[in-house]
Amino acid sequence: MFLLTTDLSRLARWLRLLGFDAAITLTNDASKLLRICKLQNRILLTRIKKQDKLQSDKRVLRISSEHYGEQLQQVVHEFELEDFNIFSRCLYCNRSVYPIAREKIIHMLPEKVRNRETQFTRCPKCGRLYWKGTHFERMLQTLDSLLDGIAGKKISEFVLTEFR
Repeated sequence: MFLLTTDLSRLARWLRLLGFDAAITLTNDASKLLRICKLQNRILLTRIKKQDKLQSDKRVLRISSEHYGEQLQQVVHEFELEDFNIFSRCLYCNRSVYPIAREKIIHMLPEKVRNRETQFTRCPKCGRLYWKGTHFERMLQTLDSLLDGIAGKKISEFVLTEFR
């Protein structure tokens, strides 16, 4: 869905947290960026200012703020995003995560997590494991404060059933 320049990598993680495909590109060449967007049917999110080709293309949104929270608000409002699938993507490599049985990964878990948590998801590419740990509630609170009242719901109402 989205292609982001490297200066927006923090925004990419927050979009992934909401469940959106948010790829990061290393190039800043306007022609290459537009070609990737066209081939992959993506919308470019960038803070690049001085490239005329980017300014006139409908597949480009210039992000105005330096703060990730304001950036996220801009994207959500600009594209009227409401169909969240929170915690469904890897925050690091952008792949969809899948539920995995605790028994299959118990040997990989820190002792506190092993004794407390029962539901997990895993990234098929990088192998990262996700669970409802200490950061979970903080991330939901941050999203609730940034995106207050989106679709008339609290962000926690969009959380994957694997994490309920």
